[in-house]
Amino acid sequence: GVMVMAHMNYIAYNPMTEEKIEFKTLPKVASYFGIGESTLRRWVLYGMPIAELAEEQDKPRLEAIQSKLKGFEIYKGTEWSEFNDM
Repeated sequence: GVMVMAHMNYIAYNPMTEEKIEFKTLPKVASYFGIGESTLRRWVLYGMPIAELAEEQDKPRLEAIQSKLKGFEIYKGTEWSEFNDM
């Protein structure tokens, strides 16, 4: 349904602390962690961690993102519910 798509939320989850934060929109995630929205969009789109896929010149930028995330991983709400229905 259309309603499900409209309610596209994001989950930030820290596997170490088991802390979970829900966000309604990607810009909210971006501002919470202080990461550029377009950067975060790519990060979420390609999945985490993408550090292994990165070109060498991208490594410092990716490490900067990871340090800003402070151990949190970002999931689309739909992915999160799939993981947790197993």
